[in-house]
Amino acid sequence: MISFTVSGAPVPQQRPRASVRKGSTKVRMYDPKKCVYAKSRVALMAKIAMRGGKPMTGPVSATIVFYMPCPKSAHRKRTPAKREWHTSVPDVDNLSKLILDGCNKIVFADDGQVAKLRAKKIRCAQGESARTEVTFTELPELEE
Repeated sequence: MISFTVSGAPVPQQRPRASVRKGSTKVRMYDPKKCVYAKSRVALMAKIAMRGGKPMTGPVSATIVFYMPCPKSAHRKRTPAKREWHTSVPDVDNLSKLILDGCNKIVFADDGQVAKLRAKKIRCAQGESARTEVTFTELPELEE
């Protein structure tokens, strides 16, 4: 089992951007800078959690909990005293995609190995900081 926490507001995986250099006909695809930075933070925390170990080779189960910050407008109206479900953007699947991409070739050989995924978004309570808690475990073989 591998567990780690990424501090800061969770970042969703955005669509790749495209550009064409002047005088060229080739299209260059790239990730937005915000996603590149967020993936590198996830990768760093995953490397620390792995402690130099080898990536998992079998099927993997991922449990991800996103603690979303309160919007600034909520502080004027009310600050939640307890945790609440976060039901607005960003989507939980885009948040999960960035985490899995950041752990690629570190925790597991390929993110296609993730056979089971549990993810949830929670709005932080008063005084709590935004973060992402991640746990990966190898799955046992299925019995017939």
